Amino acid sequence: MRQESAVENYDDTFNEDFADDFSEHRVKRPGLLVLMAGVGTSVATLALLYVLNIVSPDLYVMGWYANGVIPIGAMLVGLVAGSGYGIASWLTGAKIGKGLLIQIVLLQLLVYMFSQYVHFLVITAPFDNVPFSFWEFFDRETRAFAWNNDGQPGEPFGIWGYGMLALEMAGFSLCAMIAPAILFAVPYCEACQVYMKSTELGLLPAGIAPRKIKKKDTEGQQAYEEELKQAMESGQKRMETLLESVNEKDPQQFVDLLSEHADNKKAINKQTSRLAVSLEHCKQCQSGRVVLKVQCGFGENQTVTELARIDIEPEFTRDVISFRKR
Repeated sequence: MRQESAVENYDDTFNEDFADDFSEHRVKRPGLLVLMAGVGTSVATLALLYVLNIVSPDLYVMGWYANGVIPIGAMLVGLVAGSGYGIASWLTGAKIGKGLLIQIVLLQLLVYMFSQYVHFLVITAPFDNVPFSFWEFFDRETRAFAWNNDGQPGEPFGIWGYGMLALEMAGFSLCAMIAPAILFAVPYCEACQVYMKSTELGLLPAGIAPRKIKKKDTEGQQAYEEELKQAMESGQKRMETLLESVNEKDPQQFVDLLSEHADNKKAINKQTSRLAVSLEHCKQCQSGRVVLKVQCGFGENQTVTELARIDIEPEFTRDVISFRKR
């Protein structure tokens, strides 16, 4: 169930030139700052690796592997190196879209190759007139990849070393995307170009407390199923009442319904199913959405299904926030 936001109709006296300028301003995204910040943290991370390699030449973090196949070193370095993307996106309000994620992946692949070049410089620094190029060194290093057996190097992988290289590059690039990928799922205000705040408003009962019933207890099982059916029907009515208060723009009724069950939150959370109500809103323009989800089961077996996401006006948002603070 959705409520479409109203669109105002402007008359012919509206300045079209101003509209064009305003539109161009609105679609701007400080994505360049995000990319620059990510590259900055990546360079800083590589600089730290460079220093560590000088202090301890045997310490090659990018070469750390867990269980022989998990490039844990590259993943850790990628996570630290890519932290700037997420931090800058949050601070500037730049929306993380698919296009920006693709650019981040490509940049991190370039950063990875640059880290290999730094490794090459560290290895060859003590020598003059190195008789091989970086690419020759890179190919030899990749083909020479081997497991250690009791402290002794095993058989080189040869051409299959490029398979391990692919794992390392993937681990580095994908872990650099963790922070921006998290923001990718965060609600976003297109008008103000900032990330929205999500607030849990409360739980509404839609089930009963689970209990064990013996298989032979037919009457008990029927009574349990009937009780569960009635609870679900009551939950359905509460949901309809809640959505009606939103559609009728009645924040007082909306808050009253949630407040009615606020003291029973712990008990409701132990029921077979419950309705979770949350508010997504922009701190600047106060526009937002009421989100309603049904939670069934518990722990690893819990399922969450979104039932409704309704746009609300700034006044409704302000009233709901104000009522909750009383």
